[in-house]
Amino acid sequence: CAEGFPPIPPPHRRPPRIKETLQMTGNLITAVGVAVIGSLQFGYNTGVINAPQKVIENFLNDTWIYRYNEPISQGTLTSLWSLSVSIFSVGGMFGSFSVGLFVNRFGRKNSMLMNNLLAFIASALMGFSKLAGSYEMLIMGRFFIGIYSGLTTGFVPMYVGEISPTNLRGALGTLHQLGIVVGILIAQVRLRAHSPPRISRRSSSHRRDDAKSLRKAKQDFTERCSDCAHCGPGKSQREIVGMEYAHSSLSLSLSLEGHILFT
Repeated sequence: CAEGFPPIPPPHRRPPRIKETLQMTGNLITAVGVAVIGSLQFGYNTGVINAPQKVIENFLNDTWIYRYNEPISQGTLTSLWSLSVSIFSVGGMFGSFSVGLFVNRFGRKNSMLMNNLLAFIASALMGFSKLAGSYEMLIMGRFFIGIYSGLTTGFVPMYVGEISPTNLRGALGTLHQLGIVVGILIAQVRLRAHSPPRISRRSSSHRRDDAKSLRKAKQDFTERCSDCAHCGPGKSQREIVGMEYAHSSLSLSLSLEGHILFT
């Protein structure tokens, strides 16, 4: 180079690009699967509260009678039931607003581990509420599981997105929504399995045969009651009234049985 001029630097060379390949390892599958369990619990607790409404209302009524020696009013029962359902969303709101505070201070993984404590607390409160005779424990358990679900909606997508390779980030990122809908599905299937079986509908020919049998049985019983009431001396008015009462009771039972069979 000429005197007095700095040397010309060599041209900048880019480092060779490493072609990304699918890196679905066992550790990655385990980490993502364990993280998505939180989303599954969120979906389960969202859909599990609707079907056992009568069971929870009976628990609220029994607890109220045990405390105050009187049945609960319909307005108070509706208010407590509504509070038990809606407090889940209130807890979710607090949890979702606290995601940034947790992840910035404790990190993604530690935040998810700490979040599991809320799930254990909520399970203990709701599980022992009937044993303790306290509907307040049920409401607080729903509140804590709401906080857990709100934190989960922020922790799980963030953690899965950071541990996933770039070429798998989109596919693994959808597992959060999949876990939610699978949790709702499990809740509905479980409740359907424990619901009382429906009475199967019978064919038209079976309905006609059952109707004839019921009408014939009712007619035979009516004729026998009439013969017993009018034949034989010494029948008192009380015996006649008793026969008529038995006749009306059997008619009612036959009518109800026919309604169940034909619907």
